[in-house]
Amino acid sequence: MKNFYFFGDSYFDAKICKNSNHELWPDLIESKYKSKFNFHNFSKSGTGPHFAFKIFNKMMFSENIIKKDDVVLFHLSGGDRIDFICSNGIEGYMNQICFDYNERTSYCLIENNNEQMQNEKKKKLLTFYESFKNEIEFCFLTFENDIIHMNIKYISFLYTLSKLYGIKVILFSTDKIGKFHQFSILNDDNFFMSDYNLFNLSFDEILDNEKHIVSNKVKIDKRMIHFSEENHYIMAEYISSIIDNRIDKLPTFKRNFKSVSDVFSYISNSKNRKFIYE
Repeated sequence: MKNFYFFGDSYFDAKICKNSNHELWPDLIESKYKSKFNFHNFSKSGTGPHFAFKIFNKMMFSENIIKKDDVVLFHLSGGDRIDFICSNGIEGYMNQICFDYNERTSYCLIENNNEQMQNEKKKKLLTFYESFKNEIEFCFLTFENDIIHMNIKYISFLYTLSKLYGIKVILFSTDKIGKFHQFSILNDDNFFMSDYNLFNLSFDEILDNEKHIVSNKVKIDKRMIHFSEENHYIMAEYISSIIDNRIDKLPTFKRNFKSVSDVFSYISNSKNRKFIYE
């Protein structure tokens, strides 16, 4: 039996949803294809490509676990989500440490949260950030060009692997530095680069006339892995169509149907980062 691997952040991390009142799209995919694939989800909320590729590269090249005809589903979130070496207990919170390349300085989102939001893990992270602020900024500045263009490199890398090793790659990416839909020209039976930015998809569920309330603010999402029930079923159909090479029949996602109060439980006054979930 072949294998199906998830690599990504909270958009794929179904295990964080303990009390869902509806089925989640990763579970729907697993239920449909359980006779064809063994499923393995290595996604972790709050992480980025730097974290995911540590696992993927080890499995691909050191352990030789990922084989021909396996399916690899990737979400490439922000390249600036650096997986800094840290103590146990604060992994998965590294996306709270950010860098403003216009201002040439770092910041920690926890600084902008009220005291109620600062649980023990977040307090530890703030201490970590304050202790290593100079080293963090040195890292961001030294690898600035690599960080900015990281996802472009990863897309090309995964495309190459799909050709060399015969694995099927399904890929979503952010579009902070360009129009990634241009990569769809590469799509074939073993590689699919989606035109969709998952951050935009989930944000577009909000009513158009209410988006200004939360745009560019830190917020906490009440939805299960950032989608409402309707779009979980559409996402399952979307992924299923790609697996079965029916890309001429991809469904359209639902948008403009949720109020801000339906989607978010907390909205800060901070405007430091465009969109934060975790």
